[in-house]
Amino acid sequence: MADCVFCKIVKEEVPSHIVYEDSTNMAFLDIVPVDVGHTQVITKKHYSNFLEVPNTELTKTINVVDKVARAVLKATGAPSFKIVINSGKEAGQIIEHFHVHIIPYFKEGRNLYRKTNVDSEELKRVAEKIKRALR
Repeated sequence: MADCVFCKIVKEEVPSHIVYEDSTNMAFLDIVPVDVGHTQVITKKHYSNFLEVPNTELTKTINVVDKVARAVLKATGAPSFKIVINSGKEAGQIIEHFHVHIIPYFKEGRNLYRKTNVDSEELKRVAEKIKRALR
């Protein structure tokens, strides 16, 4: 899809902090994170939402989510995390490209409010830590 920002990230037309990539999936840091290490896992092929993703590809994506979530916890030191899939505008899906949020949590009772001030250098440092944790 030509105007999809995630498709542009896959094509390297938009800069991002990629932490994982294989033939069907990609993971990168959210540029407006809930907290440090907030990562998106996407299918490289464009699907508008969860229900459009074929089961075989969804299985691959969930395996990537597992691998990346473990790396995010290791890299950030967070004791827990949340996995979020918003499917449809009414459910809070902002970008119409299937994606899974991995959100590290450092304390109880955290809300899903996103940060508005994101330091690009901090994103770069965290992305490198996650990549090392994936090795």
